[in-house]
Amino acid sequence: MQVREGVRADDVQLSEYASSEPDTLADEEVLPAYILRRPTGPVTLSNNIIDGASFTGIVLFGVDSSVVVDNNRIENCSNGIAIEKNASPTIRSNVILNNSSAGIVCSNNSNPSIDRTTIIGSATAGIICSNGSSPFITETVIAKNGIGISTTNSSPTIQNSTIAMNDFSGIIAYEGARPRVSRSNVRDNGLAGVDNRSSGDITADRVWWGHIVTDQRPAPVIDAAVRRARGEEIDAAVSGSVTATNPLDGPSVDAPGTPNQAVSLLLASTANFDDPDPITTITNGDTLWIRMVAVDESPYLEDQGVIIIASTSGDPEGTQRVLNESGPNTGTYEGYVIASLTAGDPNIVVEVQNGDQIRVTTGTVTPLTQSVTFVSKPAIISRLRVNGEVRGARLTDPTPTFTWQYVDPENDPQAATQLELSTDPVFSTDPVWRHDETGRLLEYTYDGPPLQRGTTYYLRVRANDSYNWGRWRETSFHMNIAPPTPTPAYPEDGAIITSGSGRPEIAVNNVVDADGDEVSYVFQAFYGEDFANARMQARGGDAPVPGDPNRDVTVWKTVPMLWENSTIWWRVKATDGLEDSDWSTPRSFLLNVQNDPPSPFNMTDPRPDSTVFTIHPRFEWEHTYDPDPDETIEFVLTIARDSLFTNMPRSYTVEPRPEPIQYFQIPQQDSLLDNTYYYWKVVAIEDGEVVLVANEEDSELPEVWKFFVDTGNDPPYFQTIPRVTMQEDTPYRVRVGRYIVDPDNTLDQISVTVRGTQNIAAEVVGDKEILLTPKRDWSGGPETVRLEAQDPLHSIGIGEIIVTVVGVNDPPTLQNIPVQTVAEDTDLRLDLNPFADDIDNRVEELTWRAEYDQTKLQITIERGIATIRGTHDFFGDNVPVRFVVTDPGGLSASTSTTVTVTPVNDA
Repeated sequence: MQVREGVRADDVQLSEYASSEPDTLADEEVLPAYILRRPTGPVTLSNNIIDGASFTGIVLFGVDSSVVVDNNRIENCSNGIAIEKNASPTIRSNVILNNSSAGIVCSNNSNPSIDRTTIIGSATAGIICSNGSSPFITETVIAKNGIGISTTNSSPTIQNSTIAMNDFSGIIAYEGARPRVSRSNVRDNGLAGVDNRSSGDITADRVWWGHIVTDQRPAPVIDAAVRRARGEEIDAAVSGSVTATNPLDGPSVDAPGTPNQAVSLLLASTANFDDPDPITTITNGDTLWIRMVAVDESPYLEDQGVIIIASTSGDPEGTQRVLNESGPNTGTYEGYVIASLTAGDPNIVVEVQNGDQIRVTTGTVTPLTQSVTFVSKPAIISRLRVNGEVRGARLTDPTPTFTWQYVDPENDPQAATQLELSTDPVFSTDPVWRHDETGRLLEYTYDGPPLQRGTTYYLRVRANDSYNWGRWRETSFHMNIAPPTPTPAYPEDGAIITSGSGRPEIAVNNVVDADGDEVSYVFQAFYGEDFANARMQARGGDAPVPGDPNRDVTVWKTVPMLWENSTIWWRVKATDGLEDSDWSTPRSFLLNVQNDPPSPFNMTDPRPDSTVFTIHPRFEWEHTYDPDPDETIEFVLTIARDSLFTNMPRSYTVEPRPEPIQYFQIPQQDSLLDNTYYYWKVVAIEDGEVVLVANEEDSELPEVWKFFVDTGNDPPYFQTIPRVTMQEDTPYRVRVGRYIVDPDNTLDQISVTVRGTQNIAAEVVGDKEILLTPKRDWSGGPETVRLEAQDPLHSIGIGEIIVTVVGVNDPPTLQNIPVQTVAEDTDLRLDLNPFADDIDNRVEELTWRAEYDQTKLQITIERGIATIRGTHDFFGDNVPVRFVVTDPGGLSASTSTTVTVTPVNDA
C-alpha cells in the first residue's frame, strides 16, 4: 500500500499498519490507511492519495459533521471509505476509483453528507447504505459500478447527481429502504434505473431517465407491478412501488456530467464533420449532425450535453435533445437529428415544414446557436415518352405526343411544367420550341414549327412543386425518312424458269436508307397481276452494308413452293422498320422446271365387241392434258379390219376440244363396210411422237377394241341441237323431239334417254323434253350431255347437247371466330382461313380486313393470317374486332369476336 500524505489534523492517527512516508510498502495484511475515531473538533483529511489498501482506504467511526474528508483520491482498495457507528462526516470532492467492493459504505445509523464526489468502477456498488443509515448525496457521480447505490433499512436522499452506466441497477432498495431521488440523471444502467425490492413505496421526481418525455416510454424502473406483469410471484416483502413524477426532457444541468460552458457548436451533413463549408440547407429525410465542444464536467464518464432544437413552424421554445460525449474527458459531444415533413421517433426526428429555419442552441449557461434552412426535395419527372416510345424513337408523326409521370418525394402537387425541344443535345442554343404551363400537366401534343424529316430532336421536361424546379428529364427522337423504292434484280421480266426447284431465287437490288437505317425488303407474289388478293408475301434478310449498292442484292430466302407451269407476278418494296417505300414495278416469270407427262385417258365408245348400226360411226374417248405450257397434244384415231392394223387401216388426226370427252365422226366419204368387224385405237402425240396410248394405264382395258357394223335397220339420229347457255343453279328445259329423225318409224315410236355429266344432271320429262339441272353452285363448260334415241328394234341414235353454265356469284360464308387472348406487347398469329368458305372461289382468292379500335389494337392480315398485338403498353378485356372476308366478285361476309390483352409487368 502506498500513502502519500496531504494535510491532516494532529489528532488524525496514521494506522499502525501504514507508513507515513511516501513509497513505503507495508505488509500485505494491512488495514486502513487512516482510522478516525470520534473526534469532536474540526478535522480535515484532504489532498491524499490512497492506492492499494487491502481493505478500506479511510474508516470513520462515530465522527460528526466537523470531520471533513476533502479532495482525496482513493483507488484499488477493497472499499474506498467506511462510515460507521452514528458517524455524520462531510465527504466532498473526492475521487474513488476501481475498488474491489464498494466506493463508500454507510452503516450503523451513519448519516454522512456526500457532495461533489466521483465514485467509479466499484465492483459491488458505488455506495452501500444499511442499518439505519441515511446519507445526503448531492452533485455526485456514481457510474460504471456493479450497482450504483444499494440500500437496506436506510433512507438516503439523492439530489442533483448522476447515476449512470452501472452494470446492474442505478439504485436498488431492499427491505426497509426508502431512498429518495430528485433532480438527477439516472440513465443507461444495466437492469433498471430504480429497482424496488422492498415493501415500501419509492418516489423519483424530476429525473432524466435517458429519453425525452414525448418518447412515451416508461421510466426504467422495476417494482412489484413490473414483476407481476412478468409473471413473477410477489410477496409482501417486495410489494413496493416506484413512482416516477415530473420526468425531465433532458439531462439535468444541475447534475454533474452535464456541460454548462460551451466552446463551439458545429452543424454538418456527415458524421465525420469533414466538409469545410458549413451546411446551410437540408431536405426531407436528411440527417443533421451536431457537434458541441464544451468544458468537461466529469472526466471519468461519457457525459451528455443538452441542445434545444426549434423550427419556424414548431414550438418557439423548441425541444431538448441529447448529445453524447465521444469519450471520457474529451469534451466533444455529438449527435444528430433527422429533418422530416412527418412525425417520427421523437428522440431523433424534428418535424418541419417547407421553408422552415431549424435552430440548434446549446443548453449551456452561455448558449451558442447555429441554424439551417429546410427545403423540400425537388419534383421528379419520370417515364418520359414520345408517342409512347423511349429514347431514340423513330417517328413519322408530325405532331407527336409527349407523356411523362410526376413524382414528388413530399407529395407536393405539381405547380408548373416546362418543355423544351432542340436539335442541340446539350441545349446550348435557343430551343426550337418551348412550352410553359401552370398546374397539373402529364401530356402534351407538339404544336410548334414543323418537324423536319431526317432530323434528331432532343426533348426535356421539368416540373415545379411550388418551392423549386426539379431536374430536367431528357429524351430524344428522330424524324424518319422512308427508304427509296428498290428495283427488282432477277428473274428478268417475262423470264421462263426451266431449271431448279419450285422455289426459284428472287432478288432485289439493295438500296441505301437516307437515315442510315438497316433496310429489309417485303416481297409479294401472285398468280396474276392483281396483287389485292396476293397471299404470298415475305420479308427477306436484312440488307447487308454493300460496298457497291448498285450491285449487291437481297434474296427472298423464304419463297413458298410455287405452282409448276404457272405465270407468277412479283414485286418488292423496302422498309426501314418504320416506313415502307413504294412498290416496285411488277415483273412476271413462267415456272416450268419439270417435264410432266400427259394424264392417262381411256376409250369410251364403241365398246369392245359392240355393234354399230351405221357406216359412219362416232368414236369417243376421254381427254388428256399436258400441264407443261407451250406443249400441244393431238389425238390419232386408227381404224383397221385386223387387230394389227394392216388391213385397210385408216388414221385420223383429231385436234383436242376443251371438254372431257373427245370424239370423231367417220366422214361420209370414208364410209365403213356393212356387216364387217373393225378394230380401233387412239394415241396421244406431241411433237409428232406418241406420248400416251389410250387405256395403257388401265390394266383391265385392252388398248385395241373391236366392233361390228350392221345397218339392217336405220337407227334414228339427232340433228344438230343448238348449244344451250344457262345460269348457275337454274334448271333449263330442251325439247329434243323436234331434232329426232327416223326414216323407219314415227316420232311417237322413238324413246329418248339422256346421260348427264359430272356437273349437270339430265332427265327426260314430258314428251321428249330434257330437264337440265346444274350441280349446286357450279358453273363452267361447255359440257356435253349425251342423248340416245331408240327405235322399237332397239336401234340407237346418238345425239348431244353442248351446255355452258354461266356462273352466278355466291357470297362467301364465315364461321364464328372464338374469343382471342394475347399478352401485352406480344404478337398473336390467328389463321382465319379455316373459318371461311366460298363455293365459287378458292380460299386463297378471298381478301380480309379487320375493323377495330386502333388505339388499343394493331392487326395486320397477310394470306389470311392475322397478326394481333396490343398497342404499346395497352392491356384490357374484350376489345371488339369485326373480321370481313370478300370474294373477287365483291360479295362479303363478316363475323365479330373480342380480343383480351393481358398485362405483363414492365422493368
